[in-house]
Amino acid sequence: LFSQRFDWATSGGATGVANSFYGAVDIARDPQGNIYTFDYSNHAQQCQGDTLQPYDGITAYIYKFNSQGELLFMNRVGELGGSFTPFNIETDDAGSLYILGQGAGNGAIIIKEDTLPAVDFTNQLIKLDNNGNFVWKQNTGVSTNNQGCMLQHSGGYLYYQSGNLSISKIDTAGVVGSNLTASYYSSPTASSGLLFKGSGVFPNGDLMFAAYSRGT
Repeated sequence: LFSQRFDWATSGGATGVANSFYGAVDIARDPQGNIYTFDYSNHAQQCQGDTLQPYDGITAYIYKFNSQGELLFMNRVGELGGSFTPFNIETDDAGSLYILGQGAGNGAIIIKEDTLPAVDFTNQLIKLDNNGNFVWKQNTGVSTNNQGCMLQHSGGYLYYQSGNLSISKIDTAGVVGSNLTASYYSSPTASSGLLFKGSGVFPNGDLMFAAYSRGT
């Protein structure tokens, strides 16, 4: 008989009582064995002796650990005068990091020293290098609140929801490629389309997308 071997544990989160705090909502591992996760809060975060203050309102905090569980960095993604809610996180073969999330405020997302224009209540796909520095940002076109949160990396592309009935792919340089769109949809409710929530990659490279709808 064989069982899982426990290696290490660590923690990170709000340093005190926060009015808005959400625990780790996703996790990713890069080819080098580093682990990324994030949470979001309007309160300072603390991890392994490091403390990081929020931007205005609710701020997303990104944690990077090495394969031994040692903290490599904490980063913030926020929005001026508002909040930034992260939905999903992915890495690529080079160890770069991709975050899908949504801001609400004055239309300006902050990452380290970079202030980036963004459309409020619209999902944004953000690429960071393996040191947490900003590389590029793409407006996905999906403007639903906490919906369309699927993100998948495979074969040098990122796949994400780009419309009520469509999935698009973008390469790691930020160039948008083709998309997959449902040819028919009829809704008996006010719901306007499919909501892609999850995805997976088969060993042969085939992709699978999971969505829910209130129509046909």
